[in-house]
Amino acid sequence: MPGFYFEELIAIGQALPELETFILDAETNDYDPRVPTFHFETDDACEVFSDSVPAKGIQEPVAATMGLPPGEEAKTPTDLGHSDDHTLQDGATSPLTSPTKNTPPLSKSTFRQLKNLHIVGCLQLIQDLVSLCSGLEDVSVTLVCYDKSTDSDITTDIFTSIIEEILLGTNDKGLTRLFIGQRCKLEESSESGLSTLPPTLPSRAVEKMLLHPTLERLEIADWTLESTATCLSCLAPGPLRFKSKLTTLCLPVGTINAGMKLSELRYLAVSCPDLISLQSTIVLDLQNLPPYGFGRAADDALSHNLKTLSVGSRAGSNWSWSLGEILTTARHLFVLFPALQNIQTHKGQQESRWVNIRTLFLMCQTACLDNNARSSASGTLKPRADNDDRY
Repeated sequence: MPGFYFEELIAIGQALPELETFILDAETNDYDPRVPTFHFETDDACEVFSDSVPAKGIQEPVAATMGLPPGEEAKTPTDLGHSDDHTLQDGATSPLTSPTKNTPPLSKSTFRQLKNLHIVGCLQLIQDLVSLCSGLEDVSVTLVCYDKSTDSDITTDIFTSIIEEILLGTNDKGLTRLFIGQRCKLEESSESGLSTLPPTLPSRAVEKMLLHPTLERLEIADWTLESTATCLSCLAPGPLRFKSKLTTLCLPVGTINAGMKLSELRYLAVSCPDLISLQSTIVLDLQNLPPYGFGRAADDALSHNLKTLSVGSRAGSNWSWSLGEILTTARHLFVLFPALQNIQTHKGQQESRWVNIRTLFLMCQTACLDNNARSSASGTLKPRADNDDRY
């Protein structure tokens, strides 16, 4: 696929000042942050929209071909100060820059009206395009890594800084959706035959996402999380309890992610009262759970309205999959999320065990329905109607 230049991004922003949605899939395109030394042909087209993205959720960008709008020409070449003594970045044909050094000195008002930015591309492209935007409401960024020689720690640090810049730039505005993905090719170890782990997203970045005041939908895919427990600690009860606006939280599910403990689900339930859908790896460990005795109600039951729990897990060090442990897990979920309608499982992630937990959870719900159906006055069952075929 042909490559494109940073100057083309500038030209799009200047030619389309009212642009609200920009979707760019540059996974197979080369990108050069330097200004070109020639004029471009204008046969290609860039997929742009003036309507907002549908509210059903974030989708990864699907397709777009970069090019200048008809009649536009590239600006006069200038030297943006890139040094040749840096290692070339994945997918870029000029050296890697940091968020604070050698970034083109252009105003964030280039895309003045842009609200929705969905981009798949190399680190440099993501960095440059984000530097031209402000006031974003719907952001999807998928990092593509091409060269195995690139320092993954440096790449992750810069990518994390870009995400933090997005969060900081929208902290008092209307960012409502954020998708973070990666398509880094994993190298297989010749010794073990196992693939290397996906890049690790630092806890500090996830914490800032969770604490963003306007974010409603957060999805992280194909990243390893540094420590879910550390990330969730920012939601722990305190004197200044944070109330998130999150309605959807999708974290990676898999054995490479430590996941959250059962006891930490309460942090989410209390700090995210509007949460409707949750996906995460959950560590099955009964430590720090309140004692749920038979024959008496829980002391701290909630009325949270979570509807969907998509879950995978790994067993804790002291987990034996006994009936008592499964019962306690099901009851803990019912104490926190009594309105759950669906517990989804993932292949290879203890799905058969979670089917058992789901069955017992449904029994808890059914028992409550039975109790609500009793006649409170006489303590007897309501008489069966002639046309009632439920029995």
